[in-house]
Amino acid sequence: MGEAYDKVGKLLHLPYPGGPEVDKLAQTGDPEYVQFPRAMLNRDDFDFSYSGLKTAVLNFLQEKPEQEIQQHLADICASFQQAATEVLVKKTLRAARTYPAAWRQIPCCENG
Repeated sequence: MGEAYDKVGKLLHLPYPGGPEVDKLAQTGDPEYVQFPRAMLNRDDFDFSYSGLKTAVLNFLQEKPEQEIQQHLADICASFQQAATEVLVKKTLRAARTYPAAWRQIPCCENG
């Protein structure tokens, strides 16, 4: 997932690594601005891929004038983040429901 964030950051000409910048901008953006695809959600497995999402971001950016991209940079980041995290969360929850005993043994920690 981090690689997808960095790739989108690069496509948006953000400083490297782009992931933290994408995340920061996404906090103030509208996640409904672009409906990027949510790949592999209809499959019953736990696989996921961000290649289609990265391509969708690239195609979206190629279709828009630079001025519009800059004006909606936070919205584009928020829309990407919404799509990327939705797939991860839904697949993770599906795995937790399928294998509940295994998830009880995974320790959690809080980042301070």
